[in-house]
Amino acid sequence: MQFTDIGIDLGTASVLVYIRGRGVVLKEPSVVAFDRDSNKIKAIGEDARLMLGRTPGNIVAVRPLRQGVISDYTVTEKMMKYSRPGRGRSISLRSRSPQPSVRASTSPSRAAT
Repeated sequence: MQFTDIGIDLGTASVLVYIRGRGVVLKEPSVVAFDRDSNKIKAIGEDARLMLGRTPGNIVAVRPLRQGVISDYTVTEKMMKYSRPGRGRSISLRSRSPQPSVRASTSPSRAAT
């Protein structure tokens, strides 16, 4: 199984996806448009940004990040999972390990003080 290192920057203004060896492969506005009735995503990124303030009552275009903080976890999660058919921008994300590991070490001499 081959792994690819990626970096994702969830910014207030835009989302960047970087893949090692290929550079930035995705740069889109952090905007999601979804249907309030069916709770399904209609558009993300630039397509959704163009819908801001111009949608019918049942479709809402929102920015799920405010001042650098995720303000709507549900919409942000849907944005990350959404793939656009026919645009070649689907990204499948899987972790290298099932659990992230955090390692902390304390030397015996420091632990005694």
